[in-house]
Amino acid sequence: MSLSDLHMSDATIALPHGNISKEQIADTPTAIAPLGSQSAIGESTDRISLPKNGQFGVVVVGASLGDQYPEATDLWGGRMPYTVYVHVGLAKSWILQYSLPDSANSATVGRPAHLDAPWPYDIERPNIAPEDINSGALMVHGYVNKEGHFETLAVVSPQQFPQEKFLLDTLRHWQFRPAEENGHDTDVEILLIIPDELN
Repeated sequence: MSLSDLHMSDATIALPHGNISKEQIADTPTAIAPLGSQSAIGESTDRISLPKNGQFGVVVVGASLGDQYPEATDLWGGRMPYTVYVHVGLAKSWILQYSLPDSANSATVGRPAHLDAPWPYDIERPNIAPEDINSGALMVHGYVNKEGHFETLAVVSPQQFPQEKFLLDTLRHWQFRPAEENGHDTDVEILLIIPDELN
């Protein structure tokens, strides 16, 4: 593919007819605004905003997903993982597993913890071509802190992923309502599983 060296200035472009009237365009300019941004050739994102007070309909407790994603088997050790499914506007939801960090788990021995999921309300989804994920899924390990941001993120599978910097830089823009342990904001360790859309 090559880029033309022709440039336009002060011109109009005719768009094909659609279901939006001129009045609707004037009243709702966001209807035709781009949903995301483009940072480099082939690197684009889409933003998804959810209600800040939202919650997951289903939280799966204790499932390691080791059968489907063997790479995740060793991460949690003897800890209790929780699993939620994050809708990001694609055919497959992204899987977010979370648990109290090791240090917090040892501090809660003997007293049951009620751990509420971190809720992502401002999501910036990196658009990654399905063919770029050649290992069944991308897996990102890190933490969601008490301020509601990802931190210490690293791609754990596949070990060599060419778009790692783009992926992690985009994920750092997410904002969460923090996880809560017995009603108090807490850090949680996470594994974000981004499934291959082709499988």
